[in-house]
This record gives sequence, C-alpha cells and structure tokens, in this order.
Amino acid sequence: FPVTITEEISGLYWCSIKHGAKAREIPFEISIEDAWKQFEKQKRKCNLSGLDLAFSKTNAQRKSFATASLDRIDSTKGYVRNNIQWIHKEINKMKNNIDQKRFIQLCKYVTEKSPTL
Repeated sequence: FPVTITEEISGLYWCSIKHGAKAREIPFEISIEDAWKQFEKQKRKCNLSGLDLAFSKTNAQRKSFATASLDRIDSTKGYVRNNIQWIHKEINKMKNNIDQKRFIQLCKYVTEKSPTL
C-alpha cells in the first residue's frame, strides 16, 4: 500500500494502530480519514497538553521523531467516533487504560505535590 494514505499518517502506522486494537480485542470503527479530521480539528496539538504533534516522515524516524499517538478518551470504549483524540505519545503511555477524568485528576495531584522546578 502507499507510504502515506491520508496526509501524513503512514499506512504502516495506521495498520499498527488497527492491529494493536485487534490484539487487545478493542472495537475499531473509525477510518483513517476520521483520525486525520480529528488531528486537524486539534490543530496538530496534543488534546491534553497542547504540545505540538508530528508524524514520522519515514519508518526509521518513527521512534525518535513521531510524537502523535491516537488515544481513546474513554478507555472502556473502542476506537469509535467521538471517542478518539490525538495526544503526545509519552502522555498516552502514562494514561494507558486510565479513564481520562481520573488521569487528569492524578496529574493535578502530581503538580500540586511536586516542588517547583
């Protein structure tokens, strides 16, 4: 398949998202176009932090350059319309399968407790 299916989302990256969902038995009912529209709606920014997001230009750059990660807002639901957002890959690792409200609450606790840097 082509290197890039929609704008900057590579076919390889899209397939890896779908495969990961299938392996975890998570419903996957969105198209790559749905995901791209959400990315544009967020103005290429992480929906939780406002950090800039980027996709890799090549597979070799994927681990170092790419920061965009597709997330399920409510982790009890699948990849369905109105339940997806793009967030920074490191934030997505931290959020994991935690409900978004709980994740934000935990982040607030951390920032309140942490000494000023």
